[in-house]
Amino acid sequence: MDSKRVLLAIQEKLKWEGRKARIEERLVRIRERKGQLLHQIEETRNRIAQLVTLSAVAETERPPTESALRIDSLR
Repeated sequence: MDSKRVLLAIQEKLKWEGRKARIEERLVRIRERKGQLLHQIEETRNRIAQLVTLSAVAETERPPTESALRIDSLR
């Protein structure tokens, strides 16, 4: 085998190994970010559920005329 071809093959192998390592590092960062975003989405959903519950409780505590005014003003 020609020494130039061997050297070229080794260089190509090292290049692809480096590329593979960079891709794996990027995937790790993407997966970490995905986990963070899913956690934030879950927190947001929980907060929305809390606010909806509080809104429903506040709505039942108001006199009927205020509720009717509020609903009519939204239309």
